[in-house]
Amino acid sequence: MGPSVTKISSVPLESNHIAVSTDADTRLADQFLELERENAAMRQSLAVVSHELRTPLTSIVAFCDLLLRNRDDRLGSREMDQLKSVSRNASVLTEIIKDLGEIVAFGRQKDVSIVKTSIDAADLIDETAKSMRPILESAGQTLIVQSPIPGSVIQADRSRIHQALGNLLTNASKFSSPSSQIDLAAEVDDSRFYVQIVDRGIGIPSEELSKVFDNFYRAENGSGAVVPGLGLGLFVTREIIHAHGGNISIKSSPGRGTTVSFAIPRECEDTISAA
Repeated sequence: MGPSVTKISSVPLESNHIAVSTDADTRLADQFLELERENAAMRQSLAVVSHELRTPLTSIVAFCDLLLRNRDDRLGSREMDQLKSVSRNASVLTEIIKDLGEIVAFGRQKDVSIVKTSIDAADLIDETAKSMRPILESAGQTLIVQSPIPGSVIQADRSRIHQALGNLLTNASKFSSPSSQIDLAAEVDDSRFYVQIVDRGIGIPSEELSKVFDNFYRAENGSGAVVPGLGLGLFVTREIIHAHGGNISIKSSPGRGTTVSFAIPRECEDTISAA
């Protein structure tokens, strides 16, 4: 029997397959560039809007503060209440403008820098509680605070952590009913600064939990209405905590409330970029 011969038929490559792939890649690249241009235009618009709003709003806040002093007792209780309402809403707008500025910075892929100082954690928690109590009390809510032992020093950016705490407490208030209780507990151990905020509000469905830290995500309240705001608070808070080398988590059950916890190293590097 002669040797076995295997015949191999050559199949020419279809050049049009390569052309199709190249055309698809080109279209994707063009679409990506177009999206980048649109994002850049949006960031520029946000930057302009936040800048243009900041100056008149600063003036409104300043004049409200001046009038609220009521040095000559010319304003009655009704006028004072109206001024307080203006002042509260102006403060809300100020925070929204700050958040817009953060979004512009993140969109430009700037690092979220932190400037650490030595902070008494108990002072930081008490200061935050003092600034937030009027807002919660105006909604008929009670804030219960458990502070670390006085003299528990951490290394962190005071204004950034204060901002993160304010965002979390504001969210807890928004999603809680009047006369409800909100708990703020913090502790410091050898390696970390740990904070937990608990509300007894409407809670968040399990399918929504993965979205709450997305920017511009806005949850609905119990009646199906969207809660006021831009949906930036939790996104900004997460970036602040990550910038400190920490982590943040959320647990929630519909109708039973929400618990948000975060921890940052007690001592962190001078400047850490958010992941």
